[in-house]
Order: sequence, then C-alpha cells, then structure tokens
Amino acid sequence: MPASKHPRSSFDVRHPSRAALAPLSFTLSSILLCTGSPATAADVEVRAPQNGGFVVKDDSGSTIYLQVQPDGSVTIPALPTALQQHSFVCFDPASGVLGPCSSDPIGPTGPTGPTGPAGPMGPQGEQGPAGDVGPTGPTGPTGATGPTGPTGATGATGPTGPADIATNVTTYSAIGTTDASTTSGNFANLPQMSLTFTPKNPVVYVAFSAQGDVTTSRDVDLGAWFELRVNGTLVREFDYYSRHQALTWAAEFVYPVDVTVGTETTISLRWATDGTSYTLQNNVSSDATSHRSLTVFDQP
Repeated sequence: MPASKHPRSSFDVRHPSRAALAPLSFTLSSILLCTGSPATAADVEVRAPQNGGFVVKDDSGSTIYLQVQPDGSVTIPALPTALQQHSFVCFDPASGVLGPCSSDPIGPTGPTGPTGPAGPMGPQGEQGPAGDVGPTGPTGPTGATGPTGPTGATGATGPTGPADIATNVTTYSAIGTTDASTTSGNFANLPQMSLTFTPKNPVVYVAFSAQGDVTTSRDVDLGAWFELRVNGTLVREFDYYSRHQALTWAAEFVYPVDVTVGTETTISLRWATDGTSYTLQNNVSSDATSHRSLTVFDQP
C-alpha cells in the first residue's frame, strides 16, 4: 500500500477497482462460510496503528474524503466547498452519534453581527411625479460683466466750456517720513522738506503744513519758527507758538514765490526754537498726530 501523505502513520481505505474487489469478496465469503453460521450483518472494524489515524482517499490517493485523527477528531476536507443544504446536523455529546437536530428550545438570539459590505446598486426606479414648486430661493451673486457692446453713434459737439486752469498746473511735493527734532535757537534744515524743479511760470505757490509736540515742564507758550528759502536765500520767516498747556505746535501757510522760468530752482524749509530750553519734535513715524509736507504748485 502506498505511503500516506499524512505526517503520522494512518490506515488508508481507497476506492478499489473492480479487479481488486473480486479477491476481497471471495475472502469475505470464505470467512462467512467457515463460521458455519447463517450470513448476518456485522460491523466492519478498522484499527489504526499506534499514534496513527484513519484516512479515506480517492482512487488516486491524492484527495482526502475523510480523516480521523489519533485523538478521535474527524475532518471532512470537502465540507467547506460542498453544496449548501437546508437542515442542521447535530451530535450526541455522550455517544458522538450524528443526526438531525432535535426540536429542543432555541436559546436567546445572539448579538447582532457586524454590518456586511454594501451590495451592488439596484436598477434605477421609475421617475416619480413632479413635486410642488418650492419657494423662490435667495438672489444669487452678481454674474460676471458681459462683453462691451458696440460703440454708439457720435453725439453732437457740446458748447465750449470755461478754461481749466488745473490742466496747466504742475505739482511737486515732499512728505516727511522720518522723525525730526531740534533744541537750537539757530535755524537748521528741516529734514526732507526740500524740492528742486524747473519752473514753467514766473510765480509758483509754496504750501507747507506740519504738526508736532514739545518736551518741557514749563507752562508757557513756546515758539516754533520756520524759514522759507529759494536757492538758499531767505524769502520769509513764519513764526508759530505751541498751544498753551497742550505742549503741541502746528504750522501751515501758502505763499507765492517769484522764480525764473526754465532755471532749476530749489525751495526748502528751515526751523528753530525761540532759543529757550525745550525740544521741538516732529515724530511722524511714531506719533499719529505728527506730520510735515511741502508742496509747490507751478501754474499760470
């Protein structure tokens, strides 16, 4: 008999061929005749070798139909892939006999198992009837601007308007962006308050505006003095005073200045205290109330 593929020794019973059945039938018949007893039904007893099992295979010996392990456990390898049936099989825990399950009371329902995977989507149903018209929704956002339409016909020429002086005005301006201060009673250049340009008209208009504060413990009005100069030459001095007890100062003027057309010209501002002990401050980068600017209007 071929060696079993099971790791332990076992006793194999395979489907025999017709040729193999004849001697086995003859032997069994001879045994029955020799007993001198009438032919009766009897169990077939198979004893496995020590530490071995019992295996039923097909005629090729490669497929196991039934296997009894040395510990008595039974395995039917083809059971997981067999066709599904509709009745349960139970066993007697005392004798191990198999049979249909009795109608004993069924125990309580076990906990619900996990939800299985979603099945495939079914076919689309028929379209239902149209529902009632819902309320009007909110107005949507404004759409993109459409393309420009064609140019219309040229209208009639209107009457000639008054001459616009502003179209002939050239403006030059400077803005103070850094903090500035002075404690001197002698005039000195006010930082960033200078403009150089070439005039188109013989008279230009200079506009100056500034505001700041003073540092002192004296409860008196303090001077904030400014000089307007053209090409370094003094044109006029403008004297202002700090606001009493407020410790702030402000200066503002617009003044016409004679210049030479076509000749490069520089207009600048200088400043000074009244010569007593205090500091004029113009902290434009750190104080929102402080500012200084110089503008020149070159116009007819």
